[in-house]
Amino acid sequence: MASVSYSLGLFPIESPQRIVHLTKLAEDLGYSCVLIGDSQMIWREAYVILGAAALATSRITLSTGVTNPVTRDPSVVAAAMATLH
Repeated sequence: MASVSYSLGLFPIESPQRIVHLTKLAEDLGYSCVLIGDSQMIWREAYVILGAAALATSRITLSTGVTNPVTRDPSVVAAAMATLH
């Protein structure tokens, strides 16, 4: 029987401290992934928040939930994700 995994999607409208707290809580509750919405035009910087969450967690997968390739150059996205990895 296949196992079920759960992910949590967050929009970075909360303070970075709150997002990190929610990410740690999701990890403690057994979630497999936290996705942060990425829109540098209307929300806080997703990659900075992902970096802070990565420092506070150890097992959970962290990623952007969606990225706008029109306003976010793909090479910059690739570099940011490689840095986080």
